[in-house]
Amino acid sequence: MEDDWNLSVSERTIKSICEHFARASMERIDLEVLEAVKANGKIILSLDGAQPEKGKPALWIFMDLLTGHVLHAELLDKAPWEALVQVMQRIEEKYGVKIEAVMSDKQGNIVKAVSSFRPGIPHAYCHYHFLSHVAGPISAKDSRLQVELRSGVRNLSVVKTVEKAFAGGRKPPAGSVASVFLPLVMELKRAISCRGDRISTFPGLETFKNLQYLSGRVKEFLPGPSSGIHYRTLERLVSRLDSLLRSSGGLVSDIESLRKDFNELRGILARRDDNPRRVRELVDGWCNKLKKRLQRQGLEHRPSKIKWRRATHDMSLPEAWQQWIRLVRSYSNGLYHGYKFKELGFTNNEMEHRIGRLKARGRGLLGKKNVNSFIMSRGEFFLRLDSIEMDENYIQEVLLMEQRCFSSGGTGTWRLGGLEAFPDWQVREHDGGAIDIFGSLLSGRR
Repeated sequence: MEDDWNLSVSERTIKSICEHFARASMERIDLEVLEAVKANGKIILSLDGAQPEKGKPALWIFMDLLTGHVLHAELLDKAPWEALVQVMQRIEEKYGVKIEAVMSDKQGNIVKAVSSFRPGIPHAYCHYHFLSHVAGPISAKDSRLQVELRSGVRNLSVVKTVEKAFAGGRKPPAGSVASVFLPLVMELKRAISCRGDRISTFPGLETFKNLQYLSGRVKEFLPGPSSGIHYRTLERLVSRLDSLLRSSGGLVSDIESLRKDFNELRGILARRDDNPRRVRELVDGWCNKLKKRLQRQGLEHRPSKIKWRRATHDMSLPEAWQQWIRLVRSYSNGLYHGYKFKELGFTNNEMEHRIGRLKARGRGLLGKKNVNSFIMSRGEFFLRLDSIEMDENYIQEVLLMEQRCFSSGGTGTWRLGGLEAFPDWQVREHDGGAIDIFGSLLSGRR
């Protein structure tokens, strides 16, 4: 209450209105969600925790997959399985219907909570999280590849020459090495800015292919007059690029080999219309293929005997195969429920999207550094508003006004969603014309 006296009359009025809105909104949400859940007569539960900062409480979210509504959100200092069981019991009491199945990312405390809450209840494990873990060895090698390629490009002498020449807004003379090679250097930087998703796109491999493509394009301008400094610079650049690509060949070969097997597993799990028995048989067949490879090399192939190992860039292919068959065994109890119980689905990505929108909202209102305070203070309120699909602009305005009152110093300049624009790194697909400009400058036509 003391803080209220630091606010002006108008600010206290706005705060009062916002608090009234919050109470009224929560009452409306509770009623709407209650009616929707009761109409279905059951709950298919998805749960996950969003920890804004290590060592801080996590915001645990419990969502009904049938209605898409957030049923409960709570800050928990710790989330032992006993605490999660108590929340699930409260959810059933509040809505008067049973939780008949659960979807999660297979955290140990969640697995224990579900099995204790109602033994035998279908507990599906998110396919996306499973595949992300399977992709661990690929991602580790790919990350190393991207680091090496980025470092190699940034250390190219012509890249440093261009950066130095244009530093501080300076503009080098027309026809200089820096001015001629600027379009090519910008394209090289674009080529190494790749992003991925750990499942279908791996940034290191995309960077490698981008640099291969650019190397091939600029070779079209060779051979040139041997006495010209521009052509000698280009020859050295092409030589360094080719050397960089050759030195990365081992990593690329490993990544491509692992991706082939990985994509085969993805294809099997993507057979959404098959019955669970058939999908399990196909996954087992995929594992048996890996086991036979290990047997031929005299290596351990029994999942129960294989110990977990953290994925690293120097992990051998057989070691990656071992981790894969161990993971399949670990996830096998929850991988196949979605093929039988269609309402369960196969991922809890919607939960991830909700958490992502929550974080983006916090960045938009308070800036990146203060997003944690937003999650902890207003996270539940936003999730409940988001749950009932209220108009996006309306949610934004209400939260903006409310946050100005609830946080000292206001929000400052509001940035739309707190999102940043990323460069287009797909140089092979999207030709911006930079190479043609470079060719014209190189030949002196500009």
